[in-house]
Amino acid sequence: MVMKNLAAAAAIATVFAAPLSAATTIYTDRASFNNAVLQSDFVDFNDVPSQGSFQTSAFDAGPFTLQGAGTSQGTRNFIDIQPLQFNTFNVDGTTVANLLANGNSSVTFTFDNPITAFGADFGSINDEVLRTQLNTGSDIVTPVVTPVSAVQFFGFTSDTAFTSLVFESAAPNGDGFSVDNVSIGAAVPEPATWAMMLLGLFGLGGLMRRRGKSDLSAGLATA
Repeated sequence: MVMKNLAAAAAIATVFAAPLSAATTIYTDRASFNNAVLQSDFVDFNDVPSQGSFQTSAFDAGPFTLQGAGTSQGTRNFIDIQPLQFNTFNVDGTTVANLLANGNSSVTFTFDNPITAFGADFGSINDEVLRTQLNTGSDIVTPVVTPVSAVQFFGFTSDTAFTSLVFESAAPNGDGFSVDNVSIGAAVPEPATWAMMLLGLFGLGGLMRRRGKSDLSAGLATA
């Protein structure tokens, strides 16, 4: 009986704590993104001593790895130290990750721990036309279209944790771009999510109190 009550309580807590549906929130400035993230890791690639390719093997960037895939990666998908391969990929005058996403090529970020927030500075991504999308496995997130060679911050938070993020083609033509100053972490729960979690905890507490009273009554009856 105890196990049944505990299982029911856990089920109530889980139901109320879970989001009603998967959703993402887009950010186009770093300050707003930072305000929406509880904790984060930051990677700027500046301590990479030399250019390292992640075309055929994973590149360890600390809290995540980079891995290219596909048959048409060309001379892309590597850590690009100054001077850069393309001036249009420059973000802040430092080392960047040089990526290519097209119909036959993609790049996967694999995180050491599940995250719900990802943000970075991008050079020349989706310039003038949609070419690249981000796939978390449960959601497709699309960076905003910008002018040619623009440097932009793009980030998002999700109410569904993910352990990988694939930069993949969203159009027949390929998209070459740079990634720098990557921030990953846990998003601040929305007020509605907090409310659901509290309701779940109240439900758990109620069941435990009722169980305690039932045990007390049974003890008095047998005394």
